[in-house]
Amino acid sequence: MIARIRNGNGFYDSIVFAIYNNGWRTKALVFDRSLTYLRFVKFWLPSRNVFIYNTEKENWIKKFKSEGYDWVLKSLHGKLFKTKINNDILCRCKEVQASVEQCEWFEIKNEKDIDGLMYAALDFHDSYVKKMYADGDKHYVVFDTTWGCDILFELDGKVETSLSENSGTMVQDNECLEILDSIMFIQDGLVFWVADNSYTSADEIQKDKDLYFCAQNVRWKLIIHDSKYEE
Repeated sequence: MIARIRNGNGFYDSIVFAIYNNGWRTKALVFDRSLTYLRFVKFWLPSRNVFIYNTEKENWIKKFKSEGYDWVLKSLHGKLFKTKINNDILCRCKEVQASVEQCEWFEIKNEKDIDGLMYAALDFHDSYVKKMYADGDKHYVVFDTTWGCDILFELDGKVETSLSENSGTMVQDNECLEILDSIMFIQDGLVFWVADNSYTSADEIQKDKDLYFCAQNVRWKLIIHDSKYEE
């Protein structure tokens, strides 16, 4: 798993080596900004600080409330987040971290790409369309997720959408159009996003009613809201 970590007035990317699940006090074991030592970062308090955008979990196991790489959890004794990380584990973590490629835009090409986006956006629960604009043949949609970040979509090639600015916040004809959950899938060479996680096919979309978009090429960018960071 890879996350963008809030740090001071900026951000950096780190492998997530382990997670201690404890509700709003959940913590992640990640590198510091200099990528020289491991530290424990709160996911949420006082604000959202960990934005996972890659959900691959190879050699990932669960152990009570903790989960993470098997070689990390198996090396620790006692409570995960009160244990000192030994040098052997630190060196191995640095080797894994070296594989992380720093990038701003992520392309949707397969289900793994979709999983990463939906994890970062928390399935767009309670989100709304903040802004829409076009630049040449490309269309842009900005969702405020209301969970500490915006998601900027770049849509290109056979773009179709029912979205407009403020979609997800309005009530029309006594019908609530707020976004509670959503789903993404790829069908017939198009990437679909629909504000209804029960859908499994483009054939189910009611184009005069549902909030949706589709395009041949979809990229997205994570825009983290400014907020004071505290450990």
